Amino acid sequence: MPCSPLLKEAKIEVSRTQSSPIVLHARGKEGTYQVKLNTRERFWTQYAFQFAHELGHIICGYQKGYDGNQWFEECLCEVASLYCLKSISKTWAQKPPYPRWQNYAKEFSKYANARIRDAKIPENFSLPNWWRNNRKALSQNQGMRRQYIWVATKLLPLFQTNPVIAWSACKWLNHKKSNSVRSFRKSLQDWKNSCPDQKYEDFVTQVAKLFEVYLS
Repeated sequence: MPCSPLLKEAKIEVSRTQSSPIVLHARGKEGTYQVKLNTRERFWTQYAFQFAHELGHIICGYQKGYDGNQWFEECLCEVASLYCLKSISKTWAQKPPYPRWQNYAKEFSKYANARIRDAKIPENFSLPNWWRNNRKALSQNQGMRRQYIWVATKLLPLFQTNPVIAWSACKWLNHKKSNSVRSFRKSLQDWKNSCPDQKYEDFVTQVAKLFEVYLS
């Protein structure tokens, strides 16, 4: 995500894992982020999808603490994957790294669209109703990962409209995270209060409104 200033300074080491993709809490030498991906051979779209998801955690300032709202960070990371896949597809169609790669550009968008299709988003999906009906299960981390894509499709347009502000605002998501229990609304309010600029605060307010959560 070139739209996040944080990534210009981040040192990231990528290796393979046999389990789920992850960015470790433990840092490597010189504070290196350790990203582990579970893919192989020439599945380039899957590499991009997984790597973008883990970059999402880095951008969001991931850290240990109360995890009752971790589902929301996971949704943002799903946004990161969809955003990157669609962005790569668009960029490579116009200006690929190498001319012969241009024909592969459409594969990234196809992979993103397949992820959305396979998530089987309900017709007339309502984000506020979904959150109200599932907030207890979400706070208990009851495996709902496929549904995170449902949420991501609602959030994605905000990130596509002004990506620099959107991804920059995400840096402050976990700024006040601790071991203390807090509601989803409180976590959003803490996110907004942590932002150092009005334009980032306005973005958080927009995100909250999608859930019909209103911040002060």
